[in-house]
Amino acid sequence: PSRELLGAPDNKPKEDDKKEADKTDKDGKKKKPKIKNGLTKHVVTRWYRAPEVILLQQDREHLYGIDVWSIGCIFGELLQMHHKNCGDYKNRKVLFPGKTCFPFSTKDPFDYQHRTDQLRVVFDLIGTPQQDEIAKFRDKNVQIYLNNMTKSSSKDLSQIFPSTKKTGIQLLQQMITFDVDKRITVE
Repeated sequence: PSRELLGAPDNKPKEDDKKEADKTDKDGKKKKPKIKNGLTKHVVTRWYRAPEVILLQQDREHLYGIDVWSIGCIFGELLQMHHKNCGDYKNRKVLFPGKTCFPFSTKDPFDYQHRTDQLRVVFDLIGTPQQDEIAKFRDKNVQIYLNNMTKSSSKDLSQIFPSTKKTGIQLLQQMITFDVDKRITVE
């Protein structure tokens, strides 16, 4: 993704990229370039991981949605820089300050139930997913896992960020929407 945003160092596509883009199939139609690397299963900083990454359910078609989630997390941090949203800079914190991230950084198989597990922290702010959102996951174990989560309602972000305009609150909500298909896009 950074190459698409920034281009190659000289802002020109690399020769290999041109060759890949010029390939055609037997009917003369342009082939989609093949991406050689698989998707990463582990985003290093847990606080910015989209739910679908935590659940190991990310798809290539939703890569930008994963990025939008992470940007939403950062946007939430930036909103705290306004003194009316966070009076003391020492109290600023990440939007989702989980301490463990089941199944990545856990020793106990029941850590996912702990209040500091990353998804639990996310759900404490945005609410637990609806049944139709859970049903979208192909993995039945993920569905069972999500259905077993203690249900919670979303918090009012305008109470957390009182000096943020309504449009800013709406943007944040759209960026940190659980369902990647409902999350705001970059288009």
